[in-house]
Amino acid sequence: MPHLSPDETPHQSKDSRTVLAESQPDSTSPDTTTPAESETLSPQETLFAARLVELDLKRQRLLKAQQLQNRMRLLVFTLATVLIVSGFGFIIYSTSVDYRHSTHAFATVQAQWTQNVVNTAQARSQGTANAINTVQANINATATAQDENQAQATTTIEDMTATATALEGILTDATKKDPDLNDSLSDRTGDGKWDIGGNSTTGCAFTSSGYHAFVAKRGYIQPCLSQAKTYADAVYSVQVTINTGNADRAGLLFRVDSTGNQYYFFSIGMDGTYSLDLYQESGQGQNLLNGRSSDITQGLGQSNQLVVLAQGTTFYLFANDTFLGGASDSTLKSGRLGVAVVQSDIPIDASFSNVKVWKL
Repeated sequence: MPHLSPDETPHQSKDSRTVLAESQPDSTSPDTTTPAESETLSPQETLFAARLVELDLKRQRLLKAQQLQNRMRLLVFTLATVLIVSGFGFIIYSTSVDYRHSTHAFATVQAQWTQNVVNTAQARSQGTANAINTVQANINATATAQDENQAQATTTIEDMTATATALEGILTDATKKDPDLNDSLSDRTGDGKWDIGGNSTTGCAFTSSGYHAFVAKRGYIQPCLSQAKTYADAVYSVQVTINTGNADRAGLLFRVDSTGNQYYFFSIGMDGTYSLDLYQESGQGQNLLNGRSSDITQGLGQSNQLVVLAQGTTFYLFANDTFLGGASDSTLKSGRLGVAVVQSDIPIDASFSNVKVWKL
């Protein structure tokens, strides 16, 4: 128990004890500061306390901002995750849908391809069948046509053979008698009274090798005529030899008119070809018959006997006693006889001999 000083009174002692008792904290009373107590703080303490309060407010604001930032980050992360997951889901869905569509489309195309292949195979099969049928029909038709042609050819050959045999018979009978005109054409003294004249390149002339007709102008024909007689139906025979030339022709003339510009010309080439042409005032030849025969001796310097049998409007041609063919024309009824050459390439010279004529 404290001791009282000599100056202390009991009242003062009581106040001091009261003040001391009130200044000591009570463990059970709340931690509060009354205005009376704050008024007891120094300015430094007051400023420090204010700073503490301000710092605490800043700390709380920072904490709230940090929490808000964390929440925003979490929200953004969540949204991003949702978007990513949704994107993957959409991709997977789209891929799945596209795959199903592609599968369906491929299946459709494959089915179409298959159908096309089947159709193509069927078409080819049908086409092959049609082609086979067509070929078979063609074979049958060809066989039939060949049979018919063979029959016709056989008939034609038989007819031609019969005609040739009949004509050869007529020719043989006609030539058994003495000819109406017989001229060797060795010189001008013969019965034919043949034309002579011209120049060194074109004309008609007797030489040591016989009677010659020659021309040196391309596209021109040189006729050499007998002035002795005129004939209508007759057998006319002459020996022809081409001495120079290339694609040129030589032969005999018959039924030459009075002007000497219209006539029939039976000619041969050194390549075995033959031709019967009608020449008129225009100078252009109209072909009545042509062909090629192995019975014509080919080449330069080769002699061929040509014979024409003129009977009415029909003319039959022979070479070396072989029937070549026949033609008909009614333009000229009768006329003189002659020989001729025609140049198509280079100058031609042909010699003629043994002219004989039999009237029919």
